[in-house]
Amino acid sequence: MSRIELSWPGKASAKAEADSTEFSEFHPVSSPLRGVVGARLFPSPPQLPGQRHVLLEGDNLHALRALHAAGVDYHFIYIDPPYNSGQTFTFRDSQGGADPEAAWLGFMYARLVWARRVLRHDGVLFVSIDDRQHASLALLLSEIFGKENHVATLKWRKKRKPSFLDSHCASIIEYILVFARDAKQLPRFRGEATEEVTRPVLNAANGECVRLLRRGTEARCPDGRYAKGAYVNRTLGLELLDDARVVGGCLASEVRVRGRFRVSQDILDKTVFLTPQFGLRRHVLPEERSFKHITDDCTDWPTNEDAEAEIRRIFGARVFDYAKPVGLVRNRLAMCPVKPGAEFRCLDFFAGSGTLAEAVLAQNAADGGARLFTCVQSPDLLVAPSPGLGTIFDITLARANFALRASDDMRPLDVFSSSPAPSVPLKERKHNARRAGADAGNVGNDTKADAVRPRGSARSRAHSRAGAEPGVRGR
Repeated sequence: MSRIELSWPGKASAKAEADSTEFSEFHPVSSPLRGVVGARLFPSPPQLPGQRHVLLEGDNLHALRALHAAGVDYHFIYIDPPYNSGQTFTFRDSQGGADPEAAWLGFMYARLVWARRVLRHDGVLFVSIDDRQHASLALLLSEIFGKENHVATLKWRKKRKPSFLDSHCASIIEYILVFARDAKQLPRFRGEATEEVTRPVLNAANGECVRLLRRGTEARCPDGRYAKGAYVNRTLGLELLDDARVVGGCLASEVRVRGRFRVSQDILDKTVFLTPQFGLRRHVLPEERSFKHITDDCTDWPTNEDAEAEIRRIFGARVFDYAKPVGLVRNRLAMCPVKPGAEFRCLDFFAGSGTLAEAVLAQNAADGGARLFTCVQSPDLLVAPSPGLGTIFDITLARANFALRASDDMRPLDVFSSSPAPSVPLKERKHNARRAGADAGNVGNDTKADAVRPRGSARSRAHSRAGAEPGVRGR
């Protein structure tokens, strides 16, 4: 099959970077020290992330290589990368240089190649983007993943009211490009559950057989004695072979029933109940529930206004611009079928404000899932630091701790960093991040000295050599 290929100045360098397997060493910052990543630190056999949530502070390209080296793969990847808008928010949204478009394509290429390598064969990648970079990113993803693995392009209404600042047309729609590692192996997406909660247990086309109604079976009919014999409900009938007695809304003794049953005795035992008209129906089991078909219309999902309210709820101020709302990420998590209790690993390597972490925990609480999050974020300096928050990773860490403290999830959060040793001890950094999560509006004041790091970090130097200034987008 022929493949689409996008060309730009500097692509050869981007390919060389994608072929490189070198990565910085990630040191543990949390205790106990488990699931350590790095050239000499990750265990054998690999154990990251195991039954643990993970935050990685450092260059996301190095983190992806390290995760791949550790043998980790993911069912679900969501990223909200730089949009290359050239604007300055609480972060920089530009790759800079003489040719920002070429720099952005080179920056994205290697990271998307490595994202594919850590994605399971039945896994899925979601990428948020605006209309300016949608065409370029769609071609880039088609080149890397194959056009045949383009699953969908979702349309999301990012705000309720247009700003009218655009010269010609107010922009309110963004896109979410969806690609599979192998579309043939990707489980079918599911929408909201249907309203079906009960089903019939009799079918006129089936042969007659005898089933048992167990003592204690739910009965919605009036209490009393029901003599053995034939009972007809609408067009379907059943025959009681024993007298039945209902006491307190339950069958008082075991009763034999003859009828044209469409379900086994085992299913009947788990789900059947007597209707108010003394008929039989059953409850729908969780694994039997049907779901609506997914469409690409996501215009009624939560918006940027919701995301800003969520940031203010945690931090007491707007410390981050254009984070994605928790509901947006939760809806995509809900699209992917997960068996209760089964491990389901989720990755965001442009973690920003840490929306994925909160969304994973919220969706687990809603459906009983056991999803795990891995969030990767570089320690890029905020344009306007606030007390205790000098870098984007400071925000990621504080929000992850806030979400964990608010949840019933008892699994630990492990934190790793490839950055130079900070001036504040790492144990104290995590303690302050916990405080930030607990005290909205008073975010880790003890970490201010540590939060504002020198601009000459390892990540900044690496990107200076590559000729592109690092950029980040909000989650």
